[in-house]
Amino acid sequence: MFPRSLLTLLILFGQAQIGGCADGGADAGIEVRDAVIREAVPGRTNTVAYFSITNRGTVPVQLLGAHSDYVERLELHTHVRNGDMIGMRRVDAVDLAPQQAVVFASGGHHLMVFGAKGLPSPVPVTLEFSDGSTQVVEFRRVGLDGLEHVSEDVLKDVLKDAF
Repeated sequence: MFPRSLLTLLILFGQAQIGGCADGGADAGIEVRDAVIREAVPGRTNTVAYFSITNRGTVPVQLLGAHSDYVERLELHTHVRNGDMIGMRRVDAVDLAPQQAVVFASGGHHLMVFGAKGLPSPVPVTLEFSDGSTQVVEFRRVGLDGLEHVSEDVLKDVLKDAF
């Protein structure tokens, strides 16, 4: 038989675990895959980071931003088309609907990286969500041509929902 104090501790721990798995936020099922940060062009300190993110929870959540000790700042960006012109625009948040994936890739959503110098590999990046939660993700550093990072199964999941 367990001593009463140990049993009480186990019950409290179990309740904390259940409470930490509530719907929404990083602890409830935000999955990040294929996270890469591209090396900066020689002589520059700005670059880009890509990844795929899936909300495995049952309530919507927003990705609000990111930060890392290894760069000056990170911003959420997307590409926008205005007639024949395509440009980048900073966004305040990216919606993560329940059971949906969002791919951050060239030509769409991406993380702009400012002030990147001598990045380690991997680069720890903290993602910030609308429910107040955060998630540290290890971004693998890749060369200028190493952007084939989004796995086929993630792309298939995203594309099947687009049609």
